[in-house]
Amino acid sequence: MHTKFVAERVLFFPSPKKCSAIAVTGLLVTLSLAGCPDTQGSFDDFVARWQRTHPAGFDAGLEDAGPCAPPAPGELTGQFIFALSAVVAPDTPILFLADVSSVPDANGTALTIGFQPLSAADRTTPVGSPVSVGPFPIAADGAFQAALPPLVVAAEANPITGAEIEAQVTLNARICGAGDFYCGTVSGRVSRPIDLDLSGSTFAMERVSGALPAQPLIDCNRTPAAPL
Repeated sequence: MHTKFVAERVLFFPSPKKCSAIAVTGLLVTLSLAGCPDTQGSFDDFVARWQRTHPAGFDAGLEDAGPCAPPAPGELTGQFIFALSAVVAPDTPILFLADVSSVPDANGTALTIGFQPLSAADRTTPVGSPVSVGPFPIAADGAFQAALPPLVVAAEANPITGAEIEAQVTLNARICGAGDFYCGTVSGRVSRPIDLDLSGSTFAMERVSGALPAQPLIDCNRTPAAPL
């Protein structure tokens, strides 16, 4: 089952007050700004180039892995590092410490998740306010969709521009058993700093029991984030 998880790409472009030279990490796209650019047009140009060089599409590598049984209520619980990897800068994710619990649902099991943003500077320090969401039901085949409420992410957690982000996103994934690693894709809309729809981003979350990993995994291919 393919999954969809969205993060608005405009998160990573500065407001007109921050016109400067910006290197988009991992994709080496530099915007030389003499004044305030058309960020929408710049982003659309980037997406067109990215799709030409990645003909398999945004969901490549997220193919159905086979049979899947969802976890029973109470079976999946613990702390995970959650990486939201936007397609414009895939190896520099927004990171959260996530407290995950599987709870009873009318048709089986649902997930609740508590998100605590982490500093982009060290990937360990909590910044901003935590938020708890759910429960979101898991289907009998493991299909999982979580339409999150509007979220505000602290500027310190944004590894690209350092600007505060407000977005509404949906997570799609397969939740199979009580494992140590889950992944999927993201879809949704950013409302601040500008209104823009970004699809094709990925997420991954891996269980942590001690120190947080220096290079968290960012997608279903278990790609590590770029080093700090």
